[in-house]
Amino acid sequence: MDAKKKSNGLTLLLVPVLILALAFFAFKFLVKPDMAKKKTLEDEKYKLEVRKIELLNLKTHEQEYKDGIEESRKTVNTALNMFAGGNKPEKSIMLVKDIEDKYQLSAEDVTFGRPEDVTSMHLPIVKEAEGGNYSISYSDIVLKREMLDVTFKNGSYVELKNVMDYIESYREKMNLKKMDLSYNAETGLIDGSFTINLFAVEGGDKLYVDPSILDIRLGKDNIFTN
Repeated sequence: MDAKKKSNGLTLLLVPVLILALAFFAFKFLVKPDMAKKKTLEDEKYKLEVRKIELLNLKTHEQEYKDGIEESRKTVNTALNMFAGGNKPEKSIMLVKDIEDKYQLSAEDVTFGRPEDVTSMHLPIVKEAEGGNYSISYSDIVLKREMLDVTFKNGSYVELKNVMDYIESYREKMNLKKMDLSYNAETGLIDGSFTINLFAVEGGDKLYVDPSILDIRLGKDNIFTN
């Protein structure tokens, strides 16, 4: 009888323990995962609501943003118009010849440098589409620089000053990188060399323009015939 009572008492003690165990496992493996899923869904819902508000604001200010992009593009194009659409040896030769013709500075030697990238950018372009929609594409713009070395003899101070003014005010962006001069006290003339940085943009609407060379026909197999 005492053993039976003890067994019944033990059973009564185990029942609460089992209930607590079942409750723990149910919370850990059933309720808690559902709570985590619910929290994740609530977070995603909040993000979607924020994104919806952002899209509505974008739609409200759509024309303002399009006008801003177009205005920025015009500003960039104004800056790009300062640069050449490319540089080639024949263009550099004509540049030196123009300096010689205008300022009587005799070039003894001309050396062309290799083009190198200075910077690049993605220029946005807004295009209208059907249904009042629009698309934005990008042009890859690369700013390049190459050096042109010119060696001269028997130049005067005035001629050199005029050449520097010519480089400074040239219609396409360039600048003087360095200059080495040697003064001849007997003649009062100057020998030396100078290096010009030539800049050009590649990509976008800017294209290379062949130099105008008078009295020379281009594309001939034999340059010594008409």
